[in-house]
Amino acid sequence: MAAALLAVGGCTTYVIDSNPQGLRVSVNNIEEGFTPCRYFLWSQFYYPLEVTVAPPQPRQLEAYAAERNVSVQAITTPQTKVLTPRSPSGTVYFDFIATERDLPPKRTP
Repeated sequence: MAAALLAVGGCTTYVIDSNPQGLRVSVNNIEEGFTPCRYFLWSQFYYPLEVTVAPPQPRQLEAYAAERNVSVQAITTPQTKVLTPRSPSGTVYFDFIATERDLPPKRTP
Protein backbone atom coordinates (compact mmCIF):
# COMPACT_ATOMS: atom_id res chain seq x y z
CA MET A 1 0.00 0.00 0.00
CA ALA A 2 2.80 2.44 0.88
CA ALA A 3 4.50 1.80 -2.49
CA ALA A 4 1.26 2.63 -4.28
CA LEU A 5 0.97 5.89 -2.37
CA LEU A 6 4.53 6.84 -3.25
CA ALA A 7 3.89 6.18 -6.94
CA VAL A 8 0.75 8.32 -6.92
CA GLY A 9 2.56 11.09 -5.03
CA GLY A 10 4.98 11.61 -7.94
CA CYS A 11 2.18 11.86 -10.51
CA THR A 12 0.59 14.94 -11.98
CA THR A 13 -2.69 14.42 -13.82
CA TYR A 14 -4.14 16.65 -16.49
CA VAL A 15 -7.53 16.34 -18.15
CA ILE A 16 -7.28 17.77 -21.64
CA ASP A 17 -10.71 18.93 -22.77
CA SER A 18 -12.15 21.08 -25.54
CA ASN A 19 -15.24 22.70 -26.93
CA PRO A 20 -16.37 20.87 -29.01
CA GLN A 21 -15.15 17.56 -27.63
CA GLY A 22 -13.67 14.74 -29.70
CA LEU A 23 -10.66 16.69 -31.00
CA ARG A 24 -7.22 15.15 -31.56
CA VAL A 25 -4.68 15.74 -28.76
CA SER A 26 -0.90 15.54 -28.91
CA VAL A 27 1.61 16.13 -26.13
CA ASN A 28 5.17 16.97 -27.19
CA ASN A 29 4.24 15.87 -30.74
CA ILE A 30 3.03 12.42 -29.60
CA GLU A 31 -0.62 11.67 -30.25
CA GLU A 32 -2.45 10.95 -26.99
CA GLY A 33 -6.08 10.52 -28.11
CA PHE A 34 -9.16 12.69 -28.33
CA THR A 35 -10.70 15.20 -25.93
CA PRO A 36 -11.53 14.68 -23.18
CA CYS A 37 -8.48 12.60 -22.28
CA ARG A 38 -6.30 12.16 -19.22
CA TYR A 39 -2.56 12.67 -19.34
CA PHE A 40 -0.43 11.36 -16.49
CA LEU A 41 3.02 12.80 -15.88
CA TRP A 42 4.97 10.45 -13.63
CA SER A 43 8.05 12.60 -13.22
CA GLN A 44 8.79 16.30 -13.30
CA PHE A 45 11.75 15.66 -15.61
CA TYR A 46 9.49 15.79 -18.68
CA TYR A 47 8.56 19.48 -18.47
CA PRO A 48 7.80 21.61 -20.36
CA LEU A 49 4.82 19.86 -21.93
CA GLU A 50 3.51 21.27 -25.19
CA VAL A 51 -0.16 20.28 -25.44
CA THR A 52 -1.70 20.77 -28.88
CA VAL A 53 -5.32 20.22 -29.87
CA ALA A 54 -6.32 20.07 -33.53
CA PRO A 55 -9.26 22.22 -34.66
CA PRO A 56 -12.65 20.63 -35.28
CA GLN A 57 -13.39 19.16 -38.68
CA PRO A 58 -16.42 20.51 -40.60
CA ARG A 59 -18.48 17.43 -39.72
CA GLN A 60 -17.70 17.87 -36.02
CA LEU A 61 -18.85 21.50 -36.20
CA GLU A 62 -22.02 20.53 -38.05
CA ALA A 63 -22.84 17.90 -35.42
CA TYR A 64 -22.10 20.35 -32.59
CA ALA A 65 -24.34 23.04 -34.14
CA ALA A 66 -27.18 20.62 -34.95
CA GLU A 67 -27.16 19.13 -31.43
CA ARG A 68 -27.50 22.59 -29.86
CA ASN A 69 -29.60 24.22 -32.62
CA VAL A 70 -27.07 27.03 -33.05
CA SER A 71 -24.90 28.53 -35.74
CA VAL A 72 -21.20 28.69 -34.92
CA GLN A 73 -18.00 30.28 -36.07
CA ALA A 74 -14.95 28.29 -35.03
CA ILE A 75 -11.22 28.76 -34.74
CA THR A 76 -9.67 26.74 -37.55
CA THR A 77 -6.04 26.54 -36.45
CA PRO A 78 -4.52 24.22 -33.83
CA GLN A 79 -4.19 25.58 -30.30
CA THR A 80 -1.14 24.94 -28.12
CA LYS A 81 -0.53 25.46 -24.41
CA VAL A 82 2.79 24.95 -22.64
CA LEU A 83 2.70 23.39 -19.18
CA THR A 84 5.60 23.88 -16.79
CA PRO A 85 6.42 22.42 -13.35
CA ARG A 86 4.34 25.26 -11.87
CA SER A 87 1.22 24.16 -13.82
CA PRO A 88 -1.13 22.52 -11.30
CA SER A 89 -2.99 19.29 -11.92
CA GLY A 90 -6.42 19.82 -13.40
CA THR A 91 -8.18 20.57 -16.65
CA VAL A 92 -6.37 22.09 -19.62
CA TYR A 93 -9.20 23.55 -21.68
CA PHE A 94 -9.24 24.53 -25.36
CA ASP A 95 -12.21 26.44 -26.77
CA PHE A 96 -12.57 26.43 -30.56
CA ILE A 97 -16.01 28.05 -30.68
CA ALA A 98 -15.47 31.75 -31.42
CA THR A 99 -19.16 32.68 -31.60
CA GLU A 100 -22.38 30.77 -31.06
CA ARG A 101 -25.85 32.07 -31.91
CA ASP A 102 -29.20 30.45 -31.22
CA LEU A 103 -31.28 29.49 -34.23
CA PRO A 104 -35.09 29.73 -34.30
CA PRO A 105 -36.76 26.62 -32.88
CA LYS A 106 -37.28 23.84 -35.41
CA ARG A 107 -40.85 23.27 -36.46
CA THR A 108 -42.24 19.79 -36.19
CA PRO A 109 -44.63 18.66 -38.95
